[in-house]
Amino acid sequence: DFLTTLARSSSHRARRDDHVATHLFRISNRFGIMPNSRISSGCAIQRLFQIHTRPRARKRRTARGSRLPVRASSRVRLGKTARLPRRKPIASARSRAIPVSCMLASPTNAFIRLDDLIYVAAPPYAFIQESSRSGLVELYQMEYEICGSYSRMPFGRETRYNIPPLATAASLRKYAQRNAEIRGAHRACKALRYAADGSASPRETQMVLSLGLPTVQGGEGLGIPIMNHEIALTPEARKLCRRRTLRCDMFWPQAKLDVEYQSRERHEGEESRISDSCRTNALLSMGYSVICVTNDELNRGQAIEVIAETIRRNIGKRSRTKLEDLPQRKSNLRRELGLPC
Repeated sequence: DFLTTLARSSSHRARRDDHVATHLFRISNRFGIMPNSRISSGCAIQRLFQIHTRPRARKRRTARGSRLPVRASSRVRLGKTARLPRRKPIASARSRAIPVSCMLASPTNAFIRLDDLIYVAAPPYAFIQESSRSGLVELYQMEYEICGSYSRMPFGRETRYNIPPLATAASLRKYAQRNAEIRGAHRACKALRYAADGSASPRETQMVLSLGLPTVQGGEGLGIPIMNHEIALTPEARKLCRRRTLRCDMFWPQAKLDVEYQSRERHEGEESRISDSCRTNALLSMGYSVICVTNDELNRGQAIEVIAETIRRNIGKRSRTKLEDLPQRKSNLRRELGLPC
C-alpha cells in the first residue's frame, strides 16, 4: 500500500524516474517491507516498469541520503506474473538498505507493448481498474465509448467520430469473468449488464441509458436496444432513398422499431431534411416504425418521458415499477449523464 500510494503521488510530482525509485526504497527500508511485496495498482506497475527497464546509467553517489543506482536490465516479460530484477544497494548503503524485489501480479494480456520501454494497460484491464474507483453511471458511459465508434478527447478538444472500437461488450464481460480476483472485476461485471456495441456519439449514449436503464437506477426501464443496427432495403424501398442499407440508431427487433437521434450537426438544412424524409418513408414501406428524437427533446426530461411511453406501447412493455422517489432518481441519473434536469 505504501509503495502504491507513493508511486501514484510521485507520478505527478517527480521530474525524473530515479527520484521516484529513491523514495520507493526509502519507504521499503523505513517500514521494513519484505521482498516479494505484491502491488496490484496499475499506476504503480506501469511506473515501476519505467523505473526498472530504463537503460540509461545513473551516477553513483555515496553521501548520506544519496540516490540508489538504477541498473539497466533486460526487458520484462509480461504474462500472468512479472518479476522485476533485484536491486543491490551500494556498499555505503548496505547498513540501512534492504534489497527489495517486487512481484507484480497481473492477468494475462493486461498490457499492450507500444515500444521497447513503453507499456499501456489493455482496454479490458483498464476498465476493471476504473471500476474500483468510479460510479456506475460513469462506467456505463465509459463502456459505451470503449465499444463505440467515438472518443471524447481531453482538455476541451473536439470529440472524434467514425473510429474503430477498442473492444466489444462480450470481450469485456469475458475478461472480467475470467479475472474475478482482480479488484473491481465484480463491479465491472455489474456495469457490463447494460453494455452494448456500436454507439456513434456521446448523445446517443446518453439517450440509450436514459431510456434503457431500469427505473430503480432512474431510467425508463425499456431495456437496452441494438445500437446502429443495419437493415437491408427491399427493391421498392431503394427507389425512395437510393441506398441498399440503412442504419438504425436504436433498434428493437421484436417490435421492428427504430428510434433516431437527430443531432443539430447532421440533421440541419434542406438536404438533411430531404434525406431524413426519404429514409423514414423507406423504413415505413417495409413495415418498420420510426420515432425521431431531437436534441432539444433529449435535453427536456418531460419530453423523454412522453417518448418513452410511445416506445413502451410499440414494444408492448408495461411499466410495473412504482417508486415514490422515481422523479428524484430520474433527476439524479440525468445529472450524472450530463443532461439538464
